[in-house]
Amino acid sequence: MPASDRPTGARSTAVDLRRLAAFVAAAEESHFGRAARRLDVSQPTLSQHVKTLESEWDVRLFVRAARGVRPTEAGRRLLPAARRLLRAADGFRLEVDAVVAGHRGAVSIGYVDEAFAAVMPGLVAMLAADDPDPRCSTSRLAGPLDAARSLRDGRHDAVVTDPRHLDVDAARVAVARIPYVAAAPAGHPLARPARLDLATVLRDPGLLRGAAGPSSVVADGPVRDDGLHGLLLRVAAGRGVAVVPETARAAMPLRGVVYRDLDGAPAMPLVIAWSRTNPNSALEAVARAARSIGRGATPRPGVAVRVTTDGPAAGAVGGGGRATVRGV
Repeated sequence: MPASDRPTGARSTAVDLRRLAAFVAAAEESHFGRAARRLDVSQPTLSQHVKTLESEWDVRLFVRAARGVRPTEAGRRLLPAARRLLRAADGFRLEVDAVVAGHRGAVSIGYVDEAFAAVMPGLVAMLAADDPDPRCSTSRLAGPLDAARSLRDGRHDAVVTDPRHLDVDAARVAVARIPYVAAAPAGHPLARPARLDLATVLRDPGLLRGAAGPSSVVADGPVRDDGLHGLLLRVAAGRGVAVVPETARAAMPLRGVVYRDLDGAPAMPLVIAWSRTNPNSALEAVARAARSIGRGATPRPGVAVRVTTDGPAAGAVGGGGRATVRGV
């Protein structure tokens, strides 16, 4: 940390959430004016919040840039923790609302592409059946590596993912096993046979490695965690062939991509996982739903689910937005 950013005296340990929000907004907008409009406060008020934080923390958070401001090294290092605190505060407010209203509470669930059709409909329906007014937000994750980071960093209370990449002390319940198939560009030699052997695909020099692939693919060389969408787009662009979960065949029929059954391929495991140290009481309902899905149970008849999303891919399979699920 540069000397100009270092503390010079005693620091206050109190944290004012309004000032913290001002710091995060200014860092993300790189401009005090835009940050003030985002928070619906005046620019002098936002500037004062930042100055007060700098005084309380005894550290410089911003420097002037050509067209605004940018965080100092200290500001950049403090930003992730500030975001986590604001998310935790939002979660606490939702929990208070739920307790007052007599509902279960809020829970956030992230899922990888492969889980969208195979697991998520049953999961959200069971949560809706468990509580007449569930507060469950769901969002798509980039891939299994992102799911592990999300659970570790507290971005989500639970994730639906391939368990082989989880590196945290997480409770997990197996909910599905999805066979693998080969995906090849139309016109590729491997697109001609009706069936393929996994060993043949693994020997192809154009094999694309995704984090959701079989262990024989993942373990042998670097992988990209751009999700199933990204992997299949690379196949469609003629970049190579891939081994993907069978659900992609029906859920993601891309022009220029041919799917072929695989002999000798294992199945992709999917689990619902959550941190053992997460105190969110709403995870009890997630655990019950996970165990029911693992046993092959289905949602109670008559339970419907309405999903509204504000993301750019609303209505798309595995869309990239954030959805709120409510029983209807």
